Amino acid sequence: MVAFGGRALGDETPKYLNSPESVIFNKGRSLYGLPQALPVIRQERQALIVEGYFDCLSLHLHGFKQTVATLGTALGAHQVRRLKGMAEELILVYDGDAAGRQAALRSVAIFREEGVSARIKVLPPQADPDSYLFQVGAEQFAVELRQSVPMMVFFLDQHFEGVSGDIQDRLRALEKVLPTLQSLSAAEQAYYVKLIGERLTLSETAINQMLRAGGQANPTARIAEKIKGEQVKGLEWRIIEALLRIPQAPERLLNEDLQNVMVGLEAAAVFKAIAQTVKEKGEMDLVWLLERLEDQTLKNRVAALALQEFIDERDQESFLQDLLKTLELRAIRGRERSLLQAIQDQERQGMTAELMVLLERKQELLKQRKQLLAPMKN
Repeated sequence: MVAFGGRALGDETPKYLNSPESVIFNKGRSLYGLPQALPVIRQERQALIVEGYFDCLSLHLHGFKQTVATLGTALGAHQVRRLKGMAEELILVYDGDAAGRQAALRSVAIFREEGVSARIKVLPPQADPDSYLFQVGAEQFAVELRQSVPMMVFFLDQHFEGVSGDIQDRLRALEKVLPTLQSLSAAEQAYYVKLIGERLTLSETAINQMLRAGGQANPTARIAEKIKGEQVKGLEWRIIEALLRIPQAPERLLNEDLQNVMVGLEAAAVFKAIAQTVKEKGEMDLVWLLERLEDQTLKNRVAALALQEFIDERDQESFLQDLLKTLELRAIRGRERSLLQAIQDQERQGMTAELMVLLERKQELLKQRKQLLAPMKN
């Protein structure tokens, strides 16, 4: 025994009260329950980390004897350093409220600095390990511990929650996680760049550009237009190219909802003129179209694009099919973003039937996306 510690039973403050620090007691270095947990930690090669005394006692009573607590204070580097020599896997089990999630987020940097790969069991809002364990039982809790997410995934989830589809909003979210992303190994960076690209609908090339520019001031504004050109502008002009050069394209593309793709003023003007031409003439008529474009530079660009030729009809069909797949993939990713937000909202209420339905929809969308991507990679 090195000190005494207590916890208020009500809402009194301070919530936790410990003996004064001394030569043998330092809150930032001590872990409550470690002597009792140590044999199991070494046997299981796993340690569970909670914040409070009662949480630690409750987990021990339910059979999770590899649990230690941080004396009601923030997790420190010395505590992580002690545990990493004893266990291969560290799992944080913090309160599900905003304070608990913020505490878990702050610990990410410590784990990174100590070179430790940790996981986190995300609890529903307002739940703490003690109450949640009594609610779901030890058996279910053990299952959920095995499903705990890597710390970096949790870190990204928290920073990307509520991010809109606006390109600037997505880039700002990316910029916030860049310092942590830069601290990863090359292999980890490659994995998480791919994951971030899927979550934010950004190309891996664009993310890597921001990674390389991370040491410079405010790379977002400088790179935003380049990313737009790479992902959206490129797509909108490929659509226009198809409408101009492939006879069957207007019938198959103008039925799609493409207004949100045409973000550039020039492309939007050309697309509107093409749609009007097809509506009035019944087909694509280049002369008719050019008469409706006022800007001479834009007329020249459209004419040059329209007068290029495909080698044969197979090239036309391949180009059109790839374009339709890209649009479908874009729509699926949009639905995935909306679904992810709904899942996060439901998770706050615990494991519900509606959450299970949403998770099944997520798997179905993932399956659809993989089916679309597989042929495109061959």
